[in-house]
Amino acid sequence: PQTDHADSAASRVSKKELRRERQKKKSQAARGLQCNVCGLGFDTRNQLFKHIDESGHALASASASKTAFR
Repeated sequence: PQTDHADSAASRVSKKELRRERQKKKSQAARGLQCNVCGLGFDTRNQLFKHIDESGHALASASASKTAFR
């Protein structure tokens, strides 16, 4: 009976492994940075922000959206 318990414990995924998988998914999502206007993809946030500044692809400012709801 002890071997059955050991086998079931070995088949479980440890918290450390779960955390690594979550971090891996999060980093993969971060790599999927793209412009909301033209859909162009970028490897880093800096590259995305540089594109937004140079191309004028910024979305409406937060202050404009606040006044629209008042």
